[in-house]
Amino acid sequence: MHDASDQAIGLRLEELEALPSVSDFSQALYMLMADLVSLTGAGGPARLALAALLDVELLYHTTMNQLVDRAEVSTADLRELADRHRVGLRGVREFATGLAPSGALPDAARWLVVAECCYHLRRTDEVVAALEQVVSLGVCQPLVQFALGYNRYMQALEDFTRPGENEGELTINNPLGFRLQCLQAVAALEDGVGDEHFDAQLYWWMGVILEAADLTEAAQDAYDKSTHLTDAEREGVPQQWAGGGNWRDVDEAITEDELRQAAELFKDRFDPSDLLWNGPDERS
Repeated sequence: MHDASDQAIGLRLEELEALPSVSDFSQALYMLMADLVSLTGAGGPARLALAALLDVELLYHTTMNQLVDRAEVSTADLRELADRHRVGLRGVREFATGLAPSGALPDAARWLVVAECCYHLRRTDEVVAALEQVVSLGVCQPLVQFALGYNRYMQALEDFTRPGENEGELTINNPLGFRLQCLQAVAALEDGVGDEHFDAQLYWWMGVILEAADLTEAAQDAYDKSTHLTDAEREGVPQQWAGGGNWRDVDEAITEDELRQAAELFKDRFDPSDLLWNGPDERS
């Protein structure tokens, strides 16, 4: 049985914070989950779901860092670690999804657990659905709104792009559908505006998404807002993108390198590159 006391969860969070492979975004999300379950009682099911998720992540990242320290790492070791990680995440996801409603805050926490599991399992549709549940419960914190907006954008790329004629290219096959889904992503980001430490990042991503949707004037307005903020508000915006993006017109092919470049620029804070997966389908 997982120890779901405040103290035990706090110790897990401290251990995860010390591991370099854990993204800042995940750490911030875990802290938000812990805040939400702090009012639910030590034995609350949502607490158990969070404790289970933290145990899975601790095992994965601890082992990963041990492997990195080795002189040689075999692909078999990495594959086994990834397989065990997926099994653990699927178990936590199933447990958290099956919990009965128990109040707004604990329910928001368990849906954040579901979203995080699905994020690492690369189930973007389920990430979006879980985050929409969180927002519907009244948790509209900028971190959640960013995650929702970003994943809606990833969903648009998955739903409305296909491989281009040349290797590594993606072509938008439904410009209208892509644009509408991009606007839904931007709407989520707009709902997160209001925190001086987050606004510049939200506006910058609005610009990226609007430009991808060929809404160039609106994109430039968003970029302008991201660059006209104070130094504190502008923290985290990549300087080379501060004046605008470099997306092509919506009917042109978008290379995978361009998508990865955009993700790479934000990776240190949010690690969205995990969603740009090129390997075998893992939705089973």
